[in-house]
Amino acid sequence: MDLRHVRAFVAAYEKRSLTAAAVTIYATQPGLSVQIATLEAELRSKLFERHARGLQPTFAGERFYPLAVSILRDVNHAVGTMRALSKSVAGAFSIGVPPTLSKAILAPVLIQFADAYPEVEIRIVEAYSGTLLALLESKDVDCAIVLHDADHPEVRFTPIYNDRFVLVSGPRLGISHGVPVALNQEPRRKLVFPSLRYGLHRLLEPELKKGRITPERFIEIDGLSGTLKFIESSDWAGLLPFAAVHDDVDEARLRVNPIEGEEIKIEYFVAQLATEFLLPAAQIFIDISAGVLDKIKEKYQQRQR
Repeated sequence: MDLRHVRAFVAAYEKRSLTAAAVTIYATQPGLSVQIATLEAELRSKLFERHARGLQPTFAGERFYPLAVSILRDVNHAVGTMRALSKSVAGAFSIGVPPTLSKAILAPVLIQFADAYPEVEIRIVEAYSGTLLALLESKDVDCAIVLHDADHPEVRFTPIYNDRFVLVSGPRLGISHGVPVALNQEPRRKLVFPSLRYGLHRLLEPELKKGRITPERFIEIDGLSGTLKFIESSDWAGLLPFAAVHDDVDEARLRVNPIEGEEIKIEYFVAQLATEFLLPAAQIFIDISAGVLDKIKEKYQQRQR
């Protein structure tokens, strides 16, 4: 069985379109069609029904898809394992990181990684989760740290870090540092939220709808550094992940308070295409990132004692 034919089938299954699948694997549409036809002949099974609106997997196609994904994953794993046996970590990889975590981890992670692995070329893309998942699917990044999104079945999500929203304010607001704050009681707060474009906003919507968060006024800001500067010098507060502000806490500048009641959690995942295996260098980078994030989590827990 030719692995090119298996990749062609997986791309066609996930995109439900020969045109879109051909773009994904850098093939021509006629060439892709021939590869799938050859695979169908080899398997003696029709894998797709062709319609004007695209492709519809047959029963055989549905059964073959998880097997095909497993085949590609095993092959990529074998390649990665053999490269790792060479005991030299080299090559190039790209990773996407959301702004809130970029500020928190990039400096310490890169300091560790760049010194230890000088032969590795890294490209880091900072963007929101939706953008990073689109870049992952187009293979413009090899992996990304994102919020989970069930609309991407071809992506494998592996948990890496649990964060929570905290209230961030400047000295003008006069909130005592570290004290749990209720956001549905008087006095009402003027609050800054992450922009609607940001996946974090979706996590706050249920709390707004059920009245747990009832601001006097609110502003959406699309940018972390501008948000923090505004909060620091005004009587507005912001709802932000702890990781985004953990190294900015200074009672003379910024104060951080847990939200009273159940935590509003934020779960971050490492996303990669289900058919791909991460290069050893990328996995090492992620492992170092997880270690830095664990230290941030410990810092939060210490503040709560």
